[in-house]
Amino acid sequence: MKPTGAPTFTVYEGIGWRAYHGMSVLSVNGRSLDGRWFGAEPEIIVDLRGEGIDEAIKDIATAARDYPHADEYRVWPGPNSNTFTAFDRIERNTSSRERVTFSPVVHVRGGGGTLERQLSMKPLDTFWAVAVILIWGLNFVVGKIGLAQIPPLLLMTLRFSLVVILLFPFLKVQHGRMGQLAVVSVALGGLHYSLMFVGLSGIDAGPVSIAAQLMVPFSAVLAWAFFRERLTALQIAGMMIAFAGVYVLGGDAERAPQAPYLLSVVGAAFTLALATILIKRLGPISIFTLNAWIALFTVPQLLAATLILEGGQTAALRGADWRAWGAVAFMAIMVTILSHGLYYYLVRKYEVNQVVPLTLLTPVAAVVLAVLFLGEALSFEVVAGGVLVVAGVAMIQLRFEWLRRVPR
Repeated sequence: MKPTGAPTFTVYEGIGWRAYHGMSVLSVNGRSLDGRWFGAEPEIIVDLRGEGIDEAIKDIATAARDYPHADEYRVWPGPNSNTFTAFDRIERNTSSRERVTFSPVVHVRGGGGTLERQLSMKPLDTFWAVAVILIWGLNFVVGKIGLAQIPPLLLMTLRFSLVVILLFPFLKVQHGRMGQLAVVSVALGGLHYSLMFVGLSGIDAGPVSIAAQLMVPFSAVLAWAFFRERLTALQIAGMMIAFAGVYVLGGDAERAPQAPYLLSVVGAAFTLALATILIKRLGPISIFTLNAWIALFTVPQLLAATLILEGGQTAALRGADWRAWGAVAFMAIMVTILSHGLYYYLVRKYEVNQVVPLTLLTPVAAVVLAVLFLGEALSFEVVAGGVLVVAGVAMIQLRFEWLRRVPR
Protein backbone atom coordinates (compact mmCIF):
# COMPACT_ATOMS: atom_id res chain seq x y z
CA MET A 1 0.00 0.00 0.00
CA LYS A 2 1.26 3.47 -0.81
CA PRO A 3 -0.73 6.47 0.47
CA THR A 4 -0.32 9.82 -1.21
CA GLY A 5 2.88 11.48 -0.07
CA ALA A 6 4.42 8.27 1.22
CA PRO A 7 7.97 7.73 -0.12
CA THR A 8 7.67 3.93 -0.31
CA PHE A 9 5.15 1.10 -0.33
CA THR A 10 4.20 -0.60 2.92
CA VAL A 11 3.94 -4.38 2.64
CA TYR A 12 1.73 -6.46 4.94
CA GLU A 13 2.39 -10.19 4.82
CA GLY A 14 2.07 -13.35 6.88
CA ILE A 15 5.42 -15.14 7.17
CA GLY A 16 5.59 -18.58 8.78
CA TRP A 17 9.24 -18.64 9.88
CA ARG A 18 8.60 -15.66 12.16
CA ALA A 19 6.31 -17.84 14.29
CA TYR A 20 9.04 -20.49 14.41
CA HIS A 21 11.31 -17.85 15.97
CA GLY A 22 8.76 -16.73 18.57
CA MET A 23 7.69 -13.61 16.67
CA SER A 24 4.39 -12.45 15.24
CA VAL A 25 3.49 -13.95 11.86
CA LEU A 26 2.37 -10.48 10.76
CA SER A 27 5.20 -8.52 9.15
CA VAL A 28 4.86 -4.83 8.28
CA ASN A 29 7.84 -3.60 6.31
CA GLY A 30 9.03 -1.41 3.47
CA ARG A 31 10.74 -4.10 1.40
CA SER A 32 10.75 -4.02 -2.38
CA LEU A 33 7.36 -4.68 -3.94
CA ASP A 34 6.44 -7.86 -5.83
CA GLY A 35 9.21 -10.03 -4.40
CA ARG A 36 9.39 -13.46 -6.00
CA TRP A 37 8.49 -16.45 -3.83
CA PHE A 38 10.91 -19.24 -4.79
CA GLY A 39 11.19 -17.63 -8.23
CA ALA A 40 7.43 -17.47 -8.90
CA GLU A 41 6.32 -14.50 -10.98
CA PRO A 42 3.99 -12.27 -8.89
CA GLU A 43 0.48 -11.59 -10.15
CA ILE A 44 -1.49 -8.42 -9.40
CA ILE A 45 -4.99 -9.53 -8.41
CA VAL A 46 -6.42 -6.13 -7.46
CA ASP A 47 -5.06 -2.63 -8.10
CA LEU A 48 -6.99 0.06 -6.23
CA ARG A 49 -6.20 3.76 -6.55
CA GLY A 50 -7.79 7.17 -6.77
CA GLU A 51 -10.19 9.26 -4.73
CA GLY A 52 -11.25 7.90 -1.36
CA ILE A 53 -8.62 5.20 -1.27
CA ASP A 54 -6.99 6.51 1.93
CA GLU A 55 -9.90 5.30 4.02
CA ALA A 56 -9.58 1.90 2.33
CA ILE A 57 -5.88 1.88 3.22
CA LYS A 58 -6.78 2.64 6.82
CA ASP A 59 -9.29 -0.26 6.80
CA ILE A 60 -6.71 -2.66 5.40
CA ALA A 61 -4.20 -1.69 8.09
CA THR A 62 -6.80 -2.16 10.82
CA ALA A 63 -7.93 -5.53 9.44
CA ALA A 64 -4.34 -6.77 9.14
CA ARG A 65 -3.53 -5.85 12.73
CA ASP A 66 -6.70 -7.60 13.91
CA TYR A 67 -5.49 -10.90 12.41
CA PRO A 68 -6.37 -13.48 15.10
CA HIS A 69 -3.63 -16.02 14.28
CA ALA A 70 -0.59 -13.75 14.53
CA ASP A 71 1.14 -16.06 17.00
CA GLU A 72 0.63 -19.38 15.20
CA TYR A 73 1.42 -20.92 11.82
CA ARG A 74 0.84 -24.39 10.32
CA VAL A 75 1.36 -25.25 6.68
CA TRP A 76 -1.61 -27.65 6.77
CA PRO A 77 -4.46 -27.26 7.53
CA GLY A 78 -3.55 -23.75 8.66
CA PRO A 79 -3.55 -21.05 9.76
CA ASN A 80 -0.93 -20.11 7.17
CA SER A 81 -0.11 -17.23 4.82
CA ASN A 82 -3.25 -17.92 2.78
CA THR A 83 -5.31 -17.65 5.96
CA PHE A 84 -3.85 -14.20 6.48
CA THR A 85 -4.71 -12.94 3.00
CA ALA A 86 -8.20 -14.47 3.21
CA PHE A 87 -8.89 -12.81 6.55
CA ASP A 88 -7.96 -9.27 5.54
CA ARG A 89 -10.80 -7.61 3.63
CA ILE A 90 -11.52 -4.00 2.84
CA GLU A 91 -14.66 -2.12 1.92
CA ARG A 92 -14.03 0.14 -1.04
CA ASN A 93 -15.25 3.70 -0.77
CA THR A 94 -17.27 3.59 -4.00
CA SER A 95 -20.92 3.86 -4.90
CA SER A 96 -21.17 0.09 -5.37
CA ARG A 97 -19.63 -0.61 -1.94
CA GLU A 98 -17.95 -3.59 -3.54
CA ARG A 99 -16.38 -6.11 -1.16
CA VAL A 100 -12.84 -6.97 -2.22
CA THR A 101 -10.71 -9.82 -0.86
CA PHE A 102 -7.18 -8.82 0.12
CA SER A 103 -5.23 -11.12 -2.19
CA PRO A 104 -1.61 -12.37 -2.15
CA VAL A 105 -0.34 -9.27 -3.97
CA VAL A 106 -2.43 -6.11 -3.80
CA HIS A 107 -1.28 -2.65 -4.82
CA VAL A 108 -3.13 0.16 -3.09
CA ARG A 109 -2.15 3.68 -4.07
CA GLY A 110 -3.38 6.72 -2.25
CA GLY A 111 -5.26 9.92 -2.71
CA GLY A 112 -4.21 12.00 0.27
CA GLY A 113 -2.86 11.10 3.69
CA THR A 114 -0.37 8.64 5.11
CA LEU A 115 -0.42 5.38 6.99
CA GLU A 116 0.28 4.74 10.68
CA ARG A 117 2.79 1.91 10.65
CA GLN A 118 3.10 0.87 14.27
CA LEU A 119 0.96 0.43 17.34
CA SER A 120 2.26 2.36 20.33
CA MET A 121 3.40 0.20 23.21
CA LYS A 122 1.02 0.17 26.16
CA PRO A 123 2.31 1.57 29.48
CA LEU A 124 2.28 -1.84 31.18
CA ASP A 125 4.18 -3.41 28.29
CA THR A 126 6.66 -0.53 28.37
CA PHE A 127 7.18 -1.37 32.04
CA TRP A 128 7.83 -5.03 31.12
CA ALA A 129 10.29 -3.95 28.43
CA VAL A 130 12.22 -1.81 30.92
CA ALA A 131 12.12 -4.71 33.40
CA VAL A 132 13.68 -7.01 30.81
CA ILE A 133 16.48 -4.51 30.14
CA LEU A 134 17.22 -4.13 33.86
CA ILE A 135 17.14 -7.89 34.47
CA TRP A 136 19.52 -8.53 31.57
CA GLY A 137 21.80 -5.75 32.79
CA LEU A 138 21.74 -7.09 36.34
CA ASN A 139 22.54 -10.56 35.01
CA PHE A 140 26.15 -9.53 34.43
CA VAL A 141 26.43 -7.89 37.85
CA VAL A 142 24.81 -10.76 39.72
CA GLY A 143 26.88 -13.24 37.74
CA LYS A 144 30.03 -11.45 38.84
CA ILE A 145 28.89 -11.69 42.47
CA GLY A 146 28.24 -15.42 42.13
CA LEU A 147 31.60 -16.01 40.46
CA ALA A 148 33.38 -14.52 43.48
CA GLN A 149 32.50 -17.70 45.39
CA ILE A 150 31.64 -20.41 42.83
CA PRO A 151 33.65 -21.43 39.73
CA PRO A 152 31.92 -20.53 36.43
CA LEU A 153 31.09 -24.02 35.13
CA LEU A 154 29.80 -25.13 38.54
CA LEU A 155 27.76 -21.93 38.81
CA MET A 156 26.09 -22.65 35.46
CA THR A 157 25.47 -26.28 36.48
CA LEU A 158 23.59 -25.06 39.56
CA ARG A 159 21.67 -22.47 37.51
CA PHE A 160 20.37 -24.94 34.95
CA SER A 161 19.65 -27.59 37.56
CA LEU A 162 17.28 -25.12 39.21
CA VAL A 163 15.72 -24.29 35.82
CA VAL A 164 15.02 -27.99 35.21
CA ILE A 165 13.28 -28.28 38.58
CA LEU A 166 11.14 -25.17 38.05
CA LEU A 167 10.23 -25.92 34.42
CA PHE A 168 9.75 -29.66 34.84
CA PRO A 169 6.00 -29.43 34.00
CA PHE A 170 6.96 -28.03 30.56
CA LEU A 171 9.12 -31.03 29.62
CA LYS A 172 6.79 -32.30 26.92
CA VAL A 173 8.29 -34.66 24.37
CA GLN A 174 8.89 -32.90 21.04
CA HIS A 175 8.47 -35.71 18.52
CA GLY A 176 11.01 -35.55 15.73
CA ARG A 177 12.87 -32.65 17.32
CA MET A 178 14.61 -34.11 20.36
CA GLY A 179 17.88 -34.48 18.46
CA GLN A 180 17.70 -30.86 17.35
CA LEU A 181 17.05 -29.76 20.93
CA ALA A 182 20.12 -31.69 22.06
CA VAL A 183 22.24 -29.93 19.43
CA VAL A 184 20.86 -26.54 20.50
CA SER A 185 21.74 -27.36 24.10
CA VAL A 186 25.38 -27.93 23.12
CA ALA A 187 25.62 -24.56 21.36
CA LEU A 188 23.58 -22.59 23.90
CA GLY A 189 24.09 -24.34 27.25
CA GLY A 190 27.33 -26.24 26.83
CA LEU A 191 29.27 -23.61 24.88
CA HIS A 192 27.64 -20.18 25.13
CA TYR A 193 27.09 -20.02 28.88
CA SER A 194 30.39 -21.73 29.64
CA LEU A 195 32.37 -19.29 27.51
CA MET A 196 30.40 -16.27 28.73
CA PHE A 197 30.89 -16.93 32.42
CA VAL A 198 34.50 -18.04 32.05
CA GLY A 199 35.04 -14.67 30.37
CA LEU A 200 33.06 -12.86 33.08
CA SER A 201 35.27 -14.45 35.74
CA GLY A 202 38.28 -12.54 34.39
CA ILE A 203 36.80 -9.25 33.10
CA ASP A 204 34.62 -6.52 34.57
CA ALA A 205 30.88 -6.94 34.03
CA GLY A 206 30.54 -3.75 31.96
CA PRO A 207 32.97 -4.67 29.17
CA VAL A 208 31.54 -8.21 29.04
CA SER A 209 28.02 -6.88 28.48
CA ILE A 210 29.34 -4.71 25.64
CA ALA A 211 31.36 -7.45 23.92
CA ALA A 212 28.37 -9.80 24.18
CA GLN A 213 26.54 -7.56 21.70
CA LEU A 214 28.69 -9.07 18.94
CA MET A 215 25.98 -11.72 18.80
CA VAL A 216 24.12 -9.39 16.44
CA PRO A 217 26.78 -9.11 13.69
CA PHE A 218 27.52 -12.82 14.06
CA SER A 219 23.79 -13.54 13.62
CA ALA A 220 23.67 -11.40 10.48
CA VAL A 221 26.57 -13.32 8.96
CA LEU A 222 25.08 -16.70 9.86
CA ALA A 223 21.65 -15.66 8.51
CA TRP A 224 23.38 -14.77 5.25
CA ALA A 225 25.18 -18.13 5.20
CA PHE A 226 22.23 -20.33 6.21
CA PHE A 227 19.20 -18.45 4.85
CA ARG A 228 20.77 -16.28 2.14
CA GLU A 229 19.42 -13.15 3.83
CA ARG A 230 20.84 -10.11 2.08
CA LEU A 231 23.51 -8.05 3.85
CA THR A 232 23.27 -4.34 3.09
CA ALA A 233 26.22 -1.98 2.95
CA LEU A 234 24.91 -0.36 6.14
CA GLN A 235 24.92 -3.71 7.95
CA ILE A 236 28.43 -4.55 6.78
CA ALA A 237 29.64 -1.16 7.97
CA GLY A 238 27.90 -1.77 11.28
CA MET A 239 29.76 -5.07 11.69
CA MET A 240 33.09 -3.39 11.13
CA ILE A 241 32.28 -0.67 13.64
CA ALA A 242 31.08 -3.19 16.25
CA PHE A 243 34.24 -5.30 15.97
CA ALA A 244 36.34 -2.14 16.12
CA GLY A 245 34.58 -1.30 19.39
CA VAL A 246 35.58 -4.66 20.90
CA TYR A 247 39.15 -4.04 19.72
CA VAL A 248 39.09 -0.74 21.59
CA LEU A 249 37.82 -2.56 24.69
CA GLY A 250 40.77 -4.96 24.45
CA GLY A 251 43.15 -2.02 24.24
CA ASP A 252 42.43 -0.91 27.79
CA ALA A 253 45.84 -0.96 29.47
CA GLU A 254 44.36 -2.24 32.72
CA ARG A 255 42.58 -5.13 30.99
CA ALA A 256 45.06 -6.07 28.23
CA PRO A 257 46.40 -9.06 30.23
CA GLN A 258 42.82 -10.41 30.30
CA ALA A 259 42.63 -10.78 26.49
CA PRO A 260 41.90 -14.55 26.66
CA TYR A 261 38.82 -13.80 28.75
CA LEU A 262 37.67 -11.18 26.22
CA LEU A 263 38.10 -13.71 23.42
CA SER A 264 36.03 -16.15 25.49
CA VAL A 265 33.17 -13.62 25.55
CA VAL A 266 33.50 -13.11 21.78
CA GLY A 267 33.26 -16.88 21.36
CA ALA A 268 30.17 -16.86 23.57
CA ALA A 269 28.59 -14.24 21.32
CA PHE A 270 29.25 -16.42 18.27
CA THR A 271 27.82 -19.57 19.84
CA LEU A 272 24.71 -17.63 20.92
CA ALA A 273 24.24 -16.48 17.32
CA LEU A 274 24.67 -20.08 16.15
CA ALA A 275 22.16 -21.30 18.75
CA THR A 276 19.69 -18.67 17.53
CA ILE A 277 19.94 -20.02 13.98
CA LEU A 278 19.45 -23.58 15.25
CA ILE A 279 16.41 -22.54 17.30
CA LYS A 280 14.97 -20.86 14.22
CA ARG A 281 15.14 -24.21 12.45
CA LEU A 282 13.29 -25.97 15.27
CA GLY A 283 9.89 -24.58 14.33
CA PRO A 284 7.17 -23.38 16.73
CA ILE A 285 7.86 -24.22 20.38
CA SER A 286 6.94 -22.66 23.71
CA ILE A 287 9.77 -20.62 25.21
CA PHE A 288 9.28 -22.46 28.52
CA THR A 289 9.40 -25.88 26.86
CA LEU A 290 12.50 -24.81 24.94
CA ASN A 291 14.25 -23.59 28.10
CA ALA A 292 13.22 -26.70 30.01
CA TRP A 293 14.71 -29.13 27.47
CA ILE A 294 17.85 -27.06 26.92
CA ALA A 295 18.41 -26.96 30.69
CA LEU A 296 17.86 -30.72 31.02
CA PHE A 297 20.32 -31.51 28.21
CA THR A 298 22.80 -28.88 29.44
CA VAL A 299 23.17 -30.01 33.06
CA PRO A 300 25.13 -33.22 32.32
CA GLN A 301 27.37 -31.35 29.87
CA LEU A 302 28.24 -28.67 32.43
CA LEU A 303 28.57 -31.20 35.25
CA ALA A 304 31.12 -33.17 33.24
CA ALA A 305 32.94 -29.97 32.30
CA THR A 306 33.22 -28.71 35.88
CA LEU A 307 34.43 -32.11 37.15
CA ILE A 308 37.10 -32.29 34.45
CA LEU A 309 38.21 -28.65 34.17
CA GLU A 310 37.59 -27.16 37.62
CA GLY A 311 38.50 -28.07 41.15
CA GLY A 312 37.40 -27.27 44.70
CA GLN A 313 33.71 -27.71 44.01
CA THR A 314 32.92 -29.14 47.44
CA ALA A 315 34.75 -26.35 49.26
CA ALA A 316 33.03 -23.73 47.07
CA LEU A 317 29.58 -25.13 47.83
CA ARG A 318 30.28 -25.32 51.56
CA GLY A 319 31.63 -21.77 51.65
CA ALA A 320 28.95 -20.18 49.49
CA ASP A 321 26.80 -17.66 51.36
CA TRP A 322 23.39 -16.14 50.57
CA ARG A 323 24.86 -13.90 47.87
CA ALA A 324 26.12 -16.84 45.82
CA TRP A 325 22.89 -18.80 46.19
CA GLY A 326 20.92 -15.64 45.50
CA ALA A 327 22.90 -15.24 42.26
CA VAL A 328 21.97 -18.79 41.22
CA ALA A 329 18.29 -18.14 41.97
CA PHE A 330 18.29 -14.77 40.18
CA MET A 331 19.87 -16.14 37.01
CA ALA A 332 17.56 -19.17 36.91
CA ILE A 333 14.26 -17.49 37.83
CA MET A 334 14.57 -13.85 36.80
CA VAL A 335 16.78 -14.25 33.73
CA THR A 336 16.17 -17.67 32.15
CA ILE A 337 12.48 -17.99 32.99
CA LEU A 338 10.93 -14.55 33.63
CA SER A 339 12.86 -12.17 31.35
CA HIS A 340 12.93 -14.58 28.39
CA GLY A 341 9.20 -15.18 28.78
CA LEU A 342 8.50 -11.44 28.88
CA TYR A 343 10.72 -10.77 25.88
CA TYR A 344 8.98 -13.32 23.66
CA TYR A 345 5.61 -12.01 24.86
CA LEU A 346 6.61 -8.54 23.64
CA VAL A 347 7.96 -9.65 20.25
CA ARG A 348 4.77 -11.61 19.63
CA LYS A 349 2.60 -8.60 20.46
CA TYR A 350 4.52 -5.76 18.79
CA GLU A 351 6.64 -5.18 15.72
CA VAL A 352 10.15 -6.54 16.12
CA ASN A 353 11.64 -3.13 15.30
CA GLN A 354 9.76 -1.71 18.30
CA VAL A 355 11.09 -4.27 20.77
CA VAL A 356 14.56 -5.24 19.57
CA PRO A 357 16.03 -1.69 19.64
CA LEU A 358 15.28 -1.59 23.37
CA THR A 359 17.79 -4.39 23.89
CA LEU A 360 20.53 -1.95 22.84
CA LEU A 361 20.05 -0.42 26.29
CA THR A 362 21.15 -3.65 27.99
CA PRO A 363 24.91 -2.91 27.94
CA VAL A 364 24.16 0.65 29.05
CA ALA A 365 22.20 -0.68 32.00
CA ALA A 366 24.90 -3.26 32.76
CA VAL A 367 27.70 -0.68 32.77
CA VAL A 368 25.76 1.72 35.01
CA LEU A 369 24.72 -1.05 37.40
CA ALA A 370 28.29 -2.41 37.53
CA VAL A 371 29.57 1.05 38.49
CA LEU A 372 26.89 1.41 41.18
CA PHE A 373 27.02 -2.08 42.72
CA LEU A 374 30.50 -3.39 41.91
CA GLY A 375 32.45 -0.13 41.93
CA GLU A 376 33.80 -0.69 38.42
CA ALA A 377 35.63 2.25 36.89
CA LEU A 378 34.61 3.88 33.62
CA SER A 379 37.74 4.10 31.48
CA PHE A 380 37.96 5.84 28.14
CA GLU A 381 38.28 2.47 26.40
CA VAL A 382 35.08 1.17 27.99
CA VAL A 383 33.08 4.25 27.02
CA ALA A 384 34.52 4.57 23.51
CA GLY A 385 34.35 0.85 22.83
CA GLY A 386 30.81 0.70 24.15
CA VAL A 387 29.67 3.56 21.94
CA LEU A 388 31.21 1.93 18.86
CA VAL A 389 29.72 -1.49 19.59
CA VAL A 390 26.21 -0.17 20.31
CA ALA A 391 26.34 2.10 17.25
CA GLY A 392 27.49 -0.77 15.03
CA VAL A 393 24.83 -3.12 16.38
CA ALA A 394 22.18 -0.44 15.86
CA MET A 395 23.21 -0.11 12.21
CA ILE A 396 22.73 -3.84 11.75
CA GLN A 397 19.60 -4.27 13.81
CA LEU A 398 17.39 -1.23 13.38
CA ARG A 399 15.11 -0.47 10.47
CA PHE A 400 15.39 3.21 9.59
CA GLU A 401 11.79 3.62 8.50
CA TRP A 402 9.49 6.61 8.82
CA LEU A 403 6.40 6.29 10.99
CA ARG A 404 3.48 7.44 8.89
CA ARG A 405 0.05 8.40 10.18
CA VAL A 406 -3.42 8.17 8.74
CA PRO A 407 -5.30 11.51 8.88
CA ARG A 408 -8.00 11.37 11.54
